[in-house]
Formats: sequence, C-alpha cells, structure tokens
Amino acid sequence: MKYGPQVVYKKIGETPLMALEDLRFEHPELKDLPMTYAGRLDPVAEGVLLVLVGEDCKEKDKYLSLTKEYELSVLFGFDTDTYDLLGEVKSVYSTSSEIVFERSSDLLINTENTLGQTVSNTISDSVVSALKKFIGDINQSYPPYSSRTVDGKPLFQIARDGNIDEVKIPEHIVHIENIEMLESKNISKEDLGKHINSLINTVKGDFRQDDIKKRWVEALASSTLSEYPIFKLRVLCGSGSYMRVLAHDLGHELGIPALAYHIKRTKVGEYEIKK
Repeated sequence: MKYGPQVVYKKIGETPLMALEDLRFEHPELKDLPMTYAGRLDPVAEGVLLVLVGEDCKEKDKYLSLTKEYELSVLFGFDTDTYDLLGEVKSVYSTSSEIVFERSSDLLINTENTLGQTVSNTISDSVVSALKKFIGDINQSYPPYSSRTVDGKPLFQIARDGNIDEVKIPEHIVHIENIEMLESKNISKEDLGKHINSLINTVKGDFRQDDIKKRWVEALASSTLSEYPIFKLRVLCGSGSYMRVLAHDLGHELGIPALAYHIKRTKVGEYEIKK
C-alpha cells in the first residue's frame, strides 16, 4: 500500500529517528510498517522531514533528489568541529569585527521578504560579495561530523575517535540555486552564552554535551568581542547540500571563523508545513 510521503516537522533537539518514532506513536496504524526518512536533519536543526512508509521506501532516491529550501543563520566569530553550535570550539576571532563587518547603508538587497515583512537594509559588503561565489555548482567537503563513510566507517565516528586528521575527507559537487539575504543583527556575548546552553540542553542522546558546554564557556571567556554578527539567509539548493558546510566555507572565504547558528528546512520539493 502507498501512503505518500508523511510531512513531519522535526524539532530542535531531536534526531530524525526520534521524529520517526513520534510518527509511529501518533499513528498506530503505521507502527508495523517499514519507515525511513528522505534527507536527514542535524540534532540542532529543525524543519520539514519527509518520512516514507511501506512501499514508498522503495522510491527513496526520488525524494532525496528534490530541491530543498533552508533558512540559515550564520554566526561569525567562532568555528567548531561540527560547523554548528553543537560542537567543540576550534578557533575564536578576537580582533575587532568592525574591519570585516563594516556596514554599508547604500547597499540595499531585498528590503522585503516573501511574507512582506521588513528586513534589514544595511548589510555587510563583504558577506554579500562572498556569497556570490557559492551560487551554482560548487565543490563541497563533507563535514567531519557526518554519516558519510570512509573505508566503511562514518566520519563522525572517526572524528570522535580523534582520528579525523588521518583521513582524507571526501568532497562532492552540490548545486546552490540561490542565496537571499534576509536580515543581519548582532548578538551580545551574554545572550549568545545563554542561547548555546539552552540549545544544548534540548539535545537528546549522546552528543558530547557536557564537554561542548565547557568548551563554549572557555571560548566566550577568551573572546575580546562583546557582540557577534549573525546573518540570516534563505538558501535554495539541490540534494546533498550541507548548510553547516556553507556557513563554515563562507567564514573561510572571509578569513574569519563562522558556523551555522540556526538551520531550518522550510521546503522539500513541493512539501512544506503550513501553519
């Protein structure tokens, strides 16, 4: 029997498997049927998760190939081993961000988003210029903490064993159709610390939470900046594109550490959650 894709909203802190179990609980008629998801989301990401049930599992490749839409917020000033907030801090930017993030009031991009809400009309020239280099077919490395295997072992396990520097991380070509700047803002050191602690506390399972919170406390204490810039983007992309890697690579392009502050998948093909 074909059920069609089940559109589930994966919450922050859940793994995709947890979202599947929630679906089984809410729909007892599905509990004994095979089930899989088409395109995973990281623990601290949220949004649309397509769940395939029964015979639809055989068509997984078709659903994996669908175009994805994300809202990606990029935090500048820190880099972690996971490329998002749920990782151990590897580097901290301690020079005045005014040099790189000089605002320009004469550069206006999309002063209204698709919902008609006003967004920031002053954005960094440097970020906008760098984003242009990520449009089209681009070469993207897999993140060190991902399920991609090398010699039969997932990268995240190699990384947790402390051996990630001993392997060559695979790369692949992904397609970025469009990147739209939505808004920019600054977050204070105090508010960033509170957000990180709250976020990590929502994560279920073993993701090194205690060590990560400790490293973040040390990193924030060592930083000489009082606030950090965040840029919110809307990204339309093809299958296999990692938003964490896009955030990390954007920082590398600008010469300043960066990571994914927040990831929300808003659409998979025609499928979305309408409130």
